[in-house]
Parts: sequence; C-alpha cells; structure tokens
Amino acid sequence: RPGWRLISAGLKQAMSPQHLTAVCPVCSERDFRIKYEKIKGVDTNRYNLIVCSGCGFGTVSPLPFTEALTHFYSAGYESRTKTNIYGHKNKEDFIQTNKSDIEDNLTLLSMLEPYRTVSHKRLLDVGCGHGFMCYAARLIGFDATGIDLDSDARRIGSAHLGVNIISGSIADIERRDFDVVTEIMTLEHVLNPAGHISEIRDKMNIGGLYLGSVPNFGGIYSRLRGRRWYHLIPPEHVNYFTIPSLRRLLQNCGFSVLYIGTIPLYAAPTICFGVRSRLNRLIAKQGNMVTKGLLTGLYRVLTLIKRYAVYKPLNFLILTLGLPGNGIFWIVRKDHEKK
Repeated sequence: RPGWRLISAGLKQAMSPQHLTAVCPVCSERDFRIKYEKIKGVDTNRYNLIVCSGCGFGTVSPLPFTEALTHFYSAGYESRTKTNIYGHKNKEDFIQTNKSDIEDNLTLLSMLEPYRTVSHKRLLDVGCGHGFMCYAARLIGFDATGIDLDSDARRIGSAHLGVNIISGSIADIERRDFDVVTEIMTLEHVLNPAGHISEIRDKMNIGGLYLGSVPNFGGIYSRLRGRRWYHLIPPEHVNYFTIPSLRRLLQNCGFSVLYIGTIPLYAAPTICFGVRSRLNRLIAKQGNMVTKGLLTGLYRVLTLIKRYAVYKPLNFLILTLGLPGNGIFWIVRKDHEKK
C-alpha cells in the first residue's frame, strides 16, 4: 500500500545506531541478549527482539523515534489484530456487527466490581480506537472519555457510537481527576512504558483504578510459536512483557497491584477475519433490510460459535492447568501521591 511506503521511509530515517544500546525501563539493566534476529516488521524493516537479562522484559532493536511512530499510528495504522471496521452507513449496523467488542469490554469492566466504589465515576480509555470501551462504560454508568491518535477511528466512533474521543496521547490530557483509567492492548505500543504509566497515574485521583492488558510474552502461545507468535510485530509492538516484569513496572510507577494474571473470566475474541470479515463487508453494502437482517443474524451466530465452541474451552483449559495465557490483565490502584 502507498501509505506503508511513506511510513517505512519515515521509520528508516528515524532509526539510529545509538538505539542498539538499551536501558531496561523496568529494572534499569543494560545487559540485553538477542532472542530473535531480523524479524520482518509490518513496515518492511528488520528488527531484533532483545530481552533484558535482569527481568525478562523484551523490546525491539533498533527502536524508532516518537515522531515516526506517531506518524505510523495517525497516517496509516491498520493493526493485524484490529477488528475490521467497514463503511456502515448507520449506527444500528455498526453496533450490531461489533456487539462482541462491546460485550468483551463489559466483561473486562466487570472485573472492577470487587474494587469499585460509588465514587468511581470518571473513566478515561487510553488508546480507545473506535470507542467501544467508552460505549460499554457508559452503559454501566461511567462518565467516559477516550483518547487516540487514529483520526479515522475517532471520526467513526464519534459518529456511530456518540462517544467523546480526544485526539492525542496521555500527555495531551489536562484533567487530573479520573477515577478509572482503562488501557486495553496499548502499552505494548509505547516507546517509554515507565513514563507512560507515570503519566497515567498523574491524571488519576487517589483511590483511582487502572485496568489494562497486554500480550503475554511469557505465555504458552508465545513459547509454542516462538518467532512466529502473531503478537511479535514490530514496530506496531515494541514492548514485550512477562507477568513478573509488568508487575515490577507497575509497582515502580507507584501503583498497588490488586490483580495481575490471565483474565479469569471469558472475554470473546475481537479478531474478525475469514467468513465473518466478508459478512461484515456485505452487511455494510446491503440495502435490502431483509437480507441485511439475515446476514447480521448469521454474523452473530458465527461470533457465538467462535466464542463458546472454540475460545471458551481453550481459555478454560489454560486456567484449569494453570498455564500462562496469551494476554496479561491487571488491576492496580493509586493509593497515594508519589513522593
């Protein structure tokens, strides 16, 4: 695609030999070893995956500069694991075909219930994409705001979901009174994860909850797939966390860890490839309401089959055997201002 050529050129210009010397953002160790060499990135450049000998945190070498990644996400980003979004002409079609996304986010938010109080009302979703988390949060009483770099995602979310989405990154947020911050599969994208988490903490009230998820570099899928693990996609993903390394980073940034591990409730997959992807395209183009209804119903049936017949048994097996899953989920709390 033409857009990728522009992004690739920008990233090549932004790479520099000094980036080959890494300092771990988790434990400040400087001793890294190469785990995988010459991984082809989604920008067509080649990267090494290097791992900290002190804590197991992984990152890519060389790292792109912030300006290049900002361009990457704002100008041509189309994640390999991003839900396919098509040109639905009305709100109803958009919500119906993305119902599983909304359900997933409601499942994630339900994990807050043991820790949430009546004072937890203002929610910020970082890296919100089209705004499904904000939409789900609003359904259960939150005053929700999202922030994202992707202009197309913001436009679609605002038009079809009616959610409030701000342009930019966490550093662009001026408010410091959020009760809950959510960040689903976003931390793996940022160049300075420690600084990013500290910025999030600064935007929160005392007692605020920070809920998030990242791919699990120490999980069973990562171990089995090796360099073919589908989350190994630089420069889209630059950070690779294990549970111990992520716990340590969150604590270093001043949070009290309430839960970290594999999600103990089932969340449906948001990946929409294959037959469902083609159905989504047909639904977006279909003018006949009867046909549209039948296609939408079939789409929903296939979603439920994938959820309950495939992913739920796999999730149950992983949890029963005590295996590390494909994602890390956390809930942490800001108990005091950082000294």
